[in-house]
Amino acid sequence: MNWRQFQFHVKMFDTYSNHVNKGVEVELNLDGFRFEDQLGIKRKVDDYGCVDLSGLLKVTVGYGKSGSSFAKSKNGVL
Repeated sequence: MNWRQFQFHVKMFDTYSNHVNKGVEVELNLDGFRFEDQLGIKRKVDDYGCVDLSGLLKVTVGYGKSGSSFAKSKNGVL
């Protein structure tokens, strides 16, 4: 089966709707997905205030089920 890889960037904002600074480490908690690489749930924000998850997630919930995610840093939930 030939799967297409899509770009998936998550923009990170703080409590006041400001972009999170480059290099901030965030923890992504996923329900219904899993990472396909070995880095795990801790990721760093890039130059654009995003975390690039392109091609890294696999859906683990069944058809018709919902998945969710949230991000937090040492300063709290983003």
